Amino acid sequence: MINILCSPIDELEMLKLKEAGCNMVLLSDEFHGTRMPAFFSMNKLDMMIDNAKKWDLKVVIAMNRIYMEEDLNSIDPYLEYLVKKDVDYIYYNDPCIYIHALKYDITDRLIYNPDTLCSNSFDINFMLHKGIYGCVIAKELTLQQMCEIAGKTNNSMVIIHGYLNMSYSKRLLLDSYLDMINKDIDLKHNYHLKLKEATRNDYMPVYEDDKGTCIYTPYVQESFEELNILIDSGVNNFIIERSFVDIEMICDAIRAYRDIESGKDAKLIKEAFYQKYDNYPLSSGYMYQKTTLVKV
Repeated sequence: MINILCSPIDELEMLKLKEAGCNMVLLSDEFHGTRMPAFFSMNKLDMMIDNAKKWDLKVVIAMNRIYMEEDLNSIDPYLEYLVKKDVDYIYYNDPCIYIHALKYDITDRLIYNPDTLCSNSFDINFMLHKGIYGCVIAKELTLQQMCEIAGKTNNSMVIIHGYLNMSYSKRLLLDSYLDMINKDIDLKHNYHLKLKEATRNDYMPVYEDDKGTCIYTPYVQESFEELNILIDSGVNNFIIERSFVDIEMICDAIRAYRDIESGKDAKLIKEAFYQKYDNYPLSSGYMYQKTTLVKV
């Protein structure tokens, strides 16, 4: 059975995700994670981890912020806490996490997701030979490229559904824009914002918190007809992005992927999903054409 990873915003959502067929949850505290649909206080995170284990869900903790020099002292105490809670995996993009994980002999729990950087099998195998669990293949690659990489690596992961992060900057771009136009509005942690470039017709979700600004694709990635192709190439870990999307749609997507995995017709499932969620800009994204061919 494949693994499907998604991020709940509370215990109720976590239970809904499990009932839909999700078997891994991605959780984050308020400091170490970014680009998440929800951040939890340490007390709340403690409860979420305990409930996930009670419901037989694998726990993945996001430590995917960009760490500055002054942030490094916070890593060891947090890793000690995660070891004590015996979480299954740690999701990271800054290499400093690997160095700190060596101290606790937990490199085999690390999942490396540096966004665009895992774009070839050499880089992924280099990281795997360091002893980490897996790597997330760059979402900007085509289906053919992903399959080629997966066939030459182990424990590759692929993002298959949801709005995809296009840009992450440590700069507070929304704050800077508001300063420029002399507006005093607090837009942090607002999941209802979209922006439009002069050279594009579509609106892209944008989100800002204290750690930076994230800009997402104007479409919702779906991979119904591609799922079995990826499985056949060797991928068995899949990620569904929760941000900006209703939980009902996410759960329906998970059920759809489970049905496809079990042998049901992917084309019919895709058609039914598109009809039900015609209010979402669904797309196969970069699966069949390189990013250079879709940029304006």
